[in-house]
Parts: sequence; structure tokens; C-alpha cells
Amino acid sequence: MTVNHEGEIESCLAYTVMQSPDSWIGGPSTIYLQTFLSGALFRRDYVASPLPDWRISGVLDDPAFYKRFIAATGHPNLAIRWATALAITHHSFADGFAELRDSALAWHRENGVSEDQCNALKSSGNSAAKDPQAFWNDLAKRPAMYFGDDSGWTLYCFLNGMRTGGDWLGLSAMPDLTNVFGGIMARSKQSYGSPFAAFRIYNAQGLLAWIGLPNSEDSS
Repeated sequence: MTVNHEGEIESCLAYTVMQSPDSWIGGPSTIYLQTFLSGALFRRDYVASPLPDWRISGVLDDPAFYKRFIAATGHPNLAIRWATALAITHHSFADGFAELRDSALAWHRENGVSEDQCNALKSSGNSAAKDPQAFWNDLAKRPAMYFGDDSGWTLYCFLNGMRTGGDWLGLSAMPDLTNVFGGIMARSKQSYGSPFAAFRIYNAQGLLAWIGLPNSEDSS
């Protein structure tokens, strides 16, 4: 059976973002790419879509592909993947990103995606069953549980992965996503003249509090 690997490349969100990272994630960063893809994956799971993993991440989450980047750190048993490994081994985020892009495309053209990637649906757990308000409240209280830190720009990448990445993939709408992301961007534009500026200035909890979501200090 002949597989059209070029067709797969054109249908994969990760490869699309890697071709023009400035417009999707604000610049060439493996960490921002990983967070963006996590947002798209979360929306896929939340709306219970059968979209296969490779449409989101291509070969990036195939250990046969990314284990070389971990080995290059000198600590092959580290519990990390491609994004952190390349950030560790490259002083320049752009250089690490370029290596990931070129390596992923070359690997895909030669090997395609694994059978596991084609058939698997990675799941973050019970997200599809979670009440929308409970999810957004949980994100506001514990953003690091979802994307690793409390950075405003990481929040931007996560939400933009949900919104723009999810739309590109043709996923069903996610409850309150437009109100949350759009609400922060509207206030940012009003205060700073651009919809993304506030994500560069404030942390994630502060931005989510702008639209009335509780932070950890509000927890009982």
C-alpha cells in the first residue's frame, strides 16, 4: 500500500505551525509549539472528536523520532520530550526550532507516522465529561497543571491552540472559549492597543482574573 506522506504533511497542524511560527505562536520556540499543540489536543479531547493524533502532532510524539533529542542532552533517561530537550541543547530558541522542523519533515517523508500515531487518540483524561465552568475555573486556579507554568504568553499559546489550532482542524466549538480568549484580547486591545500585548505583561492567573475567573487565592 502506497502512503502519500506529503498529503499527511499538509493535513498536520504541527507541520503547518512550524512553517510560519511567527503568525501562530509569536516566534520559533519549541516550548510555545508544544503548548499550542497541547491546546489543540485538549479541545479535541474536550469535544470528543475522533481526530487521530497525527493530525495534531505528526511524528513529534513518536519516541522513535524524538529520543535522539533527549540523548543529545547527555541524559537519555530524562523524563522529557522534544520541546524541553531542544531548549536544553540550543542556546538559540530559533536554532532548536529549526532543527525540530527540518528533522520532523525529513523523518515524516521517509517513514510517515507510526501505526500507533495513526490509530491512537491520546487523551488528557476526563476532559470531555467536565463541566465547562468547572474546567475554566480549574485552569484559572492551576494553569501550570495544563501548560507547565504561569506565563502569560504560554497561556496565549495554549488558548490559541484551542481556538485557531482547533478551528484549523475543523473541531467542534468549545464552550466559553470565545468568551475567555476574546475577553482577554479585547481588554488587552483597550488597555495597550493590541490584542496580544497583555499576554506579554501579565501572568496567566492575572489575565484569567480579568474576565472574572477565580485564582488560587480565591480557592476555599
